[in-house]
Amino acid sequence: MSINWVMIRDNGNIIPLDNERIRHRTNKISLELSVPKALQQGRTPFSHKSADGTAYITTRRVIYIPSKPTEEFKSFQAWILDCQDSYVGSPLFGAWYWSSIVRPSPGGGVPPDLPRLELKLSFREGGHTEFGQRFEELKERMEHVRRLQQETGQTINIPDEPLPAYEARAEGTTGAPNLSAPLPASPPRSASSASQNQRPNEPPPGYDEAQAQQIGMRLESHIRDGADHS
Repeated sequence: MSINWVMIRDNGNIIPLDNERIRHRTNKISLELSVPKALQQGRTPFSHKSADGTAYITTRRVIYIPSKPTEEFKSFQAWILDCQDSYVGSPLFGAWYWSSIVRPSPGGGVPPDLPRLELKLSFREGGHTEFGQRFEELKERMEHVRRLQQETGQTINIPDEPLPAYEARAEGTTGAPNLSAPLPASPPRSASSASQNQRPNEPPPGYDEAQAQQIGMRLESHIRDGADHS
């Protein structure tokens, strides 16, 4: 996860990453980002709050854009596979909420001595159930693909163009199809956290890892389509 790394258009809409699609969007959401109680002692104090904003679920990330951004807090994003122990809850009084423990990305604007943070999105006008379901569906699929990669032992590089159609191997051979392609140069990283005061014009920290996860999902789709047509 990272702070102030979401690329935003002049009209306030987010700019998706390559091959990223928005799956869910909800308005009138409040955000609380804090250090879990178990980690507060002896750690760097850190928190962000926003009373109103828009929450997104994309094919890669959970994103939050405050309706009134400040210099300190313009945006929040977390890679889906960096979100753990997510659940929908309800207090005795107040709005339903979605909560998750998120893992910060190096260089993402979070003190390095904080290995995880607690994210809480509150839904004043409903929509918490659909948000939670959409998130779990995407995460379950991504975790399945990650297990597939671990089981096959195949290294998948990021291609510059769409993956080729799956071709079944000759009978008696084993192993996963070779879909390797040259890895494009990684986008430059900001030299210091001072860039947080400017609008980001490059992918957020952790982009390359998430890119590999997305390619894995496309690999699974090609394998499944090939099996269906065999």
